[in-house]
Amino acid sequence: MDYMEDTTGFCKALDPCFSGNLIDMKTEIHDCLLANPEVVLREEFDNAHILFNAATGAMFGINAIGVLVWNHLDGRHSLDDLVEIVAAHCEAPPPETKSHIEAFIRAVLELGLAGHGES
Repeated sequence: MDYMEDTTGFCKALDPCFSGNLIDMKTEIHDCLLANPEVVLREEFDNAHILFNAATGAMFGINAIGVLVWNHLDGRHSLDDLVEIVAAHCEAPPPETKSHIEAFIRAVLELGLAGHGES
């Protein structure tokens, strides 16, 4: 299985069907997102985790920060909430944290691993 490094620094696309073409979803990524209940989070090896949807075969590799974000896709947290959560769990979050989370959200939306919850 090929791993493609994602520019966000905390996620890797594992799905061979993943286009990498992250369309502009400015309004969608600011909405509260809900993790797809069919998606399983698996720990594979040191700081590598895989989101897997058996129904579609979609897979997405993430690290511990990706897991933190994923675990808060409960339909109640906005993009700004997620940025605050990550900042609270990191000693020195990089200035591009918000753009990294935006890229992660675009990817999980494109792969159907998450959708929109109630705002």
